[in-house]
Amino acid sequence: MLSVPSCGWTTLKIGELEFVASYLTDVPQQFISAFEDILKDNGYRQIIILDGEEKGDLILVINNIYFYAIECNKNKLYDLNRVNVYKLIKEFIKDIENNYTFWQSWTYDEEPKEYDLSELKRLLKE
Repeated sequence: MLSVPSCGWTTLKIGELEFVASYLTDVPQQFISAFEDILKDNGYRQIIILDGEEKGDLILVINNIYFYAIECNKNKLYDLNRVNVYKLIKEFIKDIENNYTFWQSWTYDEEPKEYDLSELKRLLKE
């Protein structure tokens, strides 16, 4: 799902979608928040906006019924409804955990960023 972050960039791959996102948005935290809400089954759609800088933004819209993405500067819509969101969440957790030290310096803050995946893991097990 997410490549190892390098020089402030990561590549998101979901199905046919491939998008290069910059550090201008906190990619891991956006996904953690959205995935937690999906697993809590609140019924609300979750929107994640990733910044591709000069290549434009990517908007992901997810809930328990539908999942699609819009690549803004290309005016392209990706229907991701065939993607199993629960498998995607597991893949996300694995990607963050396997490259945790890289993700800690993702936003170029002076202090390393801590990402708490414990609630997400707990919700997945329920």
